[in-house]
Amino acid sequence: MANLTGDNLVALAQKQGQAYDPWAMPDSFTLYAYAPEDIRSFLHPHWHTYKALHPAAYYFMAIAYFFIGLASIFGNAMVIKIFSRFQSLRSPANMLVLNLAVSDFILMVALFPECFYNFCLGGPWRFGEFGCQIHAFLGAMCGYNAIFT
Repeated sequence: MANLTGDNLVALAQKQGQAYDPWAMPDSFTLYAYAPEDIRSFLHPHWHTYKALHPAAYYFMAIAYFFIGLASIFGNAMVIKIFSRFQSLRSPANMLVLNLAVSDFILMVALFPECFYNFCLGGPWRFGEFGCQIHAFLGAMCGYNAIFT
């Protein structure tokens, strides 16, 4: 099923005999109905009746993710640059901080673009099962590296 935004959402509201009101989603606008066909089999039955977020919420999240992601990428890049430029900062304690900055930088470079892309397209995951596995692996690898540091 296609993403229920724009014309598809208007058609859904009209099919149910309701006027389209972008601020009042129909009750049948569930997370299960909103999800693409290829990921519906992964959804727990609890989510079949859970009302989906309004599409505007995903656009708000895209804007928030954009600014937070850029701040994280540039902030960690600055830490890496400063630590690599000044040898006096290369103490054992600071090497742990550098390791954390590298881990966070890799995490954001790897996962920020795909999350931002999904939010811009209205929320549902767009990269299939294999993309989900890669996303989870990269998140776990960088997260465990940060935790164990």
